Amino acid sequence: MTADLGPAGYLAARHFSLAPGDPVKLAGVSSATRQGTVFLARVIEKGGQSLVLRTAQGAPLAIAGGEGRAAQAKRQGSAR
Repeated sequence: MTADLGPAGYLAARHFSLAPGDPVKLAGVSSATRQGTVFLARVIEKGGQSLVLRTAQGAPLAIAGGEGRAAQAKRQGSAR
């Protein structure tokens, strides 16, 4: 299985490294898109270490400095 976990810098900043073939566990949901079904990983675990990749609502944490789109939109709305 191939998984897109977000920008490498997001993982590196959190001291989470992976190499091809590393055994991992993924928690998330399947989602239907125009291109087919994709698996949206929310949490990845490797060797007792875990990293949250998405909010409970599914927003990627790597966006907007780890806040996700919802928090960014809320902040921008309150700044007006």
